[in-house]
Amino acid sequence: MLKDIFGLKTFRSVAVFAAAVLVFGLAACGGGGDGDGPGAPGTKGNPHLISTAVELAVLAAEVNGGYNKSGVYYKLANDINLYDYIGGEGGWTPIGRSSGFFFSGHFDGNGKTVSSLSIDRSETNGVGLFGYIKGGTVKNLCVELRGDGIKGNYSVGGVVGSIENGGISNCYVTGKVVGNSSVGGVAGSAYSSSSISNCYAAGEVSGGADDGCIGGVAGLIIDSSVSNSYATNKVSGLKYVGGVAGYVSGAGSVSNCAALNQEIVRLVGAEPSFGRVTGSVLASMHSNIGFSEMKVCGATIAGGFQNGVDIPKGDVTFRSSYEDASSYPLAWNLGLYTDDHPWKWGVAPYSLPILYWQTASTMPIQGHLF
Repeated sequence: MLKDIFGLKTFRSVAVFAAAVLVFGLAACGGGGDGDGPGAPGTKGNPHLISTAVELAVLAAEVNGGYNKSGVYYKLANDINLYDYIGGEGGWTPIGRSSGFFFSGHFDGNGKTVSSLSIDRSETNGVGLFGYIKGGTVKNLCVELRGDGIKGNYSVGGVVGSIENGGISNCYVTGKVVGNSSVGGVAGSAYSSSSISNCYAAGEVSGGADDGCIGGVAGLIIDSSVSNSYATNKVSGLKYVGGVAGYVSGAGSVSNCAALNQEIVRLVGAEPSFGRVTGSVLASMHSNIGFSEMKVCGATIAGGFQNGVDIPKGDVTFRSSYEDASSYPLAWNLGLYTDDHPWKWGVAPYSLPILYWQTASTMPIQGHLF
């Protein structure tokens, strides 16, 4: 039974099996989880600590089973390897399985890495490490996808498939994300005053449905924002395809972002809604930059509202391009080492901004910019 709940290919030992039972029982009762400060377990000062892949799967099982996590705090204590969840019934089971069973707590990755994430659920909506978030947050997290990465249907992203009235900050994703519509490297879709900030994605993003909304960082942005973020990945789709965001509307915005993608690909047809920063914009855009050598539907294009200020290859790998407002409009504060200002300059040979807690071992591989 527990094998079905946690999605493991196999329990490696009786000890792991017993630990899973104990952790599940404690967490379901609202206990367990040592803290790192005063207060009741699960509070901001004393979050539930997650140390193993099994404990992370427990969280998924609880949320998907209907346990209310509103206002509950979690924090990774170790790097988590999800290799044991590859294959089987679609790979990893996202935390939050529908708009009615969602994560509403606060998840601090603590600068740790969730690696070997693999999901193959091509007919499932809301696919990512987290499937659905409503009123919750995720921050300070590295997500490394394995093999073919993540495959889903609608609302597919590396960190979260769909987020409503929540926030994703200080996260990065490496690896391939594939879906039909509303597909993004970090988040598939964002609604109702959600924010995606200080994030980056380095991996191919692709969507195959006619309604599109495919973006390097986020696919669909409705009344929400993407800020201080960038992508270096190839992005492809049929409609509303952009290097940072696919489609932005309502009170949504894309600001202080960098589209450093190699190319934006139109899979078939002649649909014009493709751009360096966004595929289509019915909202606010300002202070963005776009890699001037990026191919959009097979050709380089000029900078502008939808495409950002031109930045040539020679300037992309200079620190001043990101923090000196007299050069380019981003004006990020590098080197402050705080959650509010998390960027620092990368470790050679990765000469791009990285998050303040990253080390050389967590750098993305060198890409087309180097």
